Amino acid sequence: MPTSRTPPASPIETPPRDESRAVPRAEEGRSRRGRRLATALVAIAAVILIDALLCLALEPYGAHSELVWHDYRQAKHVDTVFLGSSYAAYDIDPRAFDKVLGSSSYNFGSPGQTLDNTLAALETAAADHDLARAVLCIGYESMAGEPYINSALAFTQSKCLGESPLEAVADVGRLVCNEQFFGKKDSLYCAFPWIYNHVTYTPEVVRANVQNRLNGNIYEASKLEAGNWQYDAQGFGGMRATMEPQNTHDQQFGAYKDVPFCEANVRSLQQICAFCQRRGIPLYVVGALYTPSAVRFYGNDYVKGMTQVQTIARDAGATYFDLNLLHRDVMDPGLSFFFDPLHVNNEGAVEVGSTIATLIQRIEAGEPVDELFYDYSDAGWQAYLDSVEFVDSIDYEHAVTNEGILVTTIAQTGSKTPIEYQFERYDPSRDTWTIVRAYEKDPEFLYTRDDADSVRIRISAHATNGKQDQDRWLEDTITYEEDVDER
Repeated sequence: MPTSRTPPASPIETPPRDESRAVPRAEEGRSRRGRRLATALVAIAAVILIDALLCLALEPYGAHSELVWHDYRQAKHVDTVFLGSSYAAYDIDPRAFDKVLGSSSYNFGSPGQTLDNTLAALETAAADHDLARAVLCIGYESMAGEPYINSALAFTQSKCLGESPLEAVADVGRLVCNEQFFGKKDSLYCAFPWIYNHVTYTPEVVRANVQNRLNGNIYEASKLEAGNWQYDAQGFGGMRATMEPQNTHDQQFGAYKDVPFCEANVRSLQQICAFCQRRGIPLYVVGALYTPSAVRFYGNDYVKGMTQVQTIARDAGATYFDLNLLHRDVMDPGLSFFFDPLHVNNEGAVEVGSTIATLIQRIEAGEPVDELFYDYSDAGWQAYLDSVEFVDSIDYEHAVTNEGILVTTIAQTGSKTPIEYQFERYDPSRDTWTIVRAYEKDPEFLYTRDDADSVRIRISAHATNGKQDQDRWLEDTITYEEDVDER
């Protein structure tokens, strides 16, 4: 009997690929990716356009750094450069310097300029001109302060003006890759500078800024928000104001007290000195002029820090001197020379410029100048402190007693300078000041208690034998406390 066999199962067949559907799907994927890429490119272009418009409208035109580099590109001959931050920018008038030496100088200083940027300015000037000398004006804060993006970006943007594209890219790259900023949010400011550096947000100011930029009115634009500062010539602009005679215990300086020098600043100073040594450019490192109270405030920190600056400079063959330690028969800067405790005004800049030139003239003639300065030894430092013959600033301490408020005045001047003090009291009912004790030597005075909750005081002090007899004064309001001193 024949046996039946089950026929073998047929292999499962794969349906043929529908090419008519596969091609459109691939094209659809590529189309989606293309649309996403196009959308991203449009968004990036929009951000760039908006950023450019905001820079045009909000970023100040005619700022200090921009004026410095704009005028430098027009300079035909430069044999002396002044370098540094605001200590150079405000403190040295090139015209006064040139009047003494017959030189052709240019001031590269700009507010907040970091020492690595100062080196970049020096390198540019040395490449463009045959420099006879360079003067680096440096303060304690120049070494203690950390480099920050604001001034570095303003410097870089201004320097790029007039450069070739490759030079500009190199400068921007150096800023972006700077170890102080790289990998931090500060580096993003390179693309969006108007975030930190902008004019006042008012329609009138923004409109004027745009118009000046489009018309190229850089000098007119510099007056837009300059305040007391005014540009003059040769990279220099001075402060048209004098420090007020009122100094209270809320001091305007001292942000870097007890702060060690930044290592990046030390390296940059060494590089500046080494560059000048290699190129054979005589370098003068000059300690910036402060009010005596500012120098005294830093005290031993100032001596230690500026001694380090002196050592770095002299080890590299540079000449160092500190204007603060200059004998007062050579230069006796009164308080009328200063805009604030750390900077001179335009009047002081003329005196500083001519004084530095006179010192350099003597040095280049082979004459010694060390005997014109106090030094950083203990004896030299004390002699400097004693040389001040005017009241530089005043402060006070007070104690509330049952009888009233006992005020003790602290006047800063030379230890051998006799001082007298005057005390006044404000009468709010008459809106007048009344002298409650005329000038005497006693620094203490008791303001007797009255029915008011507080007393408004004015204290004045002056030196009786000083060459510069300028009164200093302060005003303050003292509130009577519940827990009185039972003295």
